Amino acid sequence: MKEKIKEIFNGDIYNWIIFILIFITILNVLQLNYNEGIIPFIIATITGGVLDTIIKSYKKKMFYLSKSGIISGMFVGMILTPNITMAFLGSVTAILSKHIIKYKGMHIFNPANFGILFIGLLGNGAGWWAANVLWPVAVFGLFIVYRIKKFEMVLSFLVPYTLLLLFVNKSFESLYLNIFNGILLFFVFLMLTEHKTSSYTRKGQIIYGLFTGITASILLILYNSFNIGFISAFYLNIALFLGNLLAVKVK
Repeated sequence: MKEKIKEIFNGDIYNWIIFILIFITILNVLQLNYNEGIIPFIIATITGGVLDTIIKSYKKKMFYLSKSGIISGMFVGMILTPNITMAFLGSVTAILSKHIIKYKGMHIFNPANFGILFIGLLGNGAGWWAANVLWPVAVFGLFIVYRIKKFEMVLSFLVPYTLLLLFVNKSFESLYLNIFNGILLFFVFLMLTEHKTSSYTRKGQIIYGLFTGITASILLILYNSFNIGFISAFYLNIALFLGNLLAVKVK
C-alpha cells in the first residue's frame, strides 16, 4: 500500500498539474458560481493540446500527446477574462510562441504567459477568474513546488516583493491582501516555476526569483501611483515576461 501511494505521489508531474488545474477550476466555478468561464476554458485547453500535439507529432514523425500544450491552454483559459474567441487566439499564440521564438533550441517565454499578454494587448482583460479560491492554490501549489524543488525561487520572489510593498504602503492589511490571495500564489507556485523558461541552477533560481519579484512589486507600485489599467491587469505577466528574458542568461 505504501509503495502504491509513493508511486502515485511521485507520478508524472504533468499529470499532477493537469489534475490540479482542473480541480482548482471546478472549485472556483462552484464556489463563485462563475459559469461564464467554463466554455472558454475548455476551448483554450483543447486548442492548446491539439495544436501542440499536431506540431510535436509532425516534428517527431510519430504521435505525441502534448501534455504541456494542454497545460498552456488551461492557464490561458483560467487567467484571461472569459471570451471564447480570445481564449482560442490566446492558446494558438501561446503554442506558436514556443515553436517560433527560440534561443539555442529552447523556447524563451512561458507559452501561456506570452499568449495572455498578446491577448491583453488586443484589449482583453486578465481576470484570473479560476485562481481566486486560496486554499487549493496554496496546498496544491506547495506540493508542485516541492516536487520540482524550486522553493528557493519562490522565496526569492516573495521576499523582495513583500518588503518593497510593505516599505511603500506601510500597511500590513494592504500587504496581507496582496500576498495571501489565490492569484499571487497561483502565479508564483504554478507559472513562475515553469521549468523550461525559468532557471534550474540554484544561483539562477535565486537571481530569477529576485528579479521577477522586484519587477512585479515595482509595476504594482506604479499602477497604484499612476492608475495605468494595463499594468493593473498584467503586472505579474509583464514581470514574468521580463524574467524569462533574464533566465536565458542565468540558467
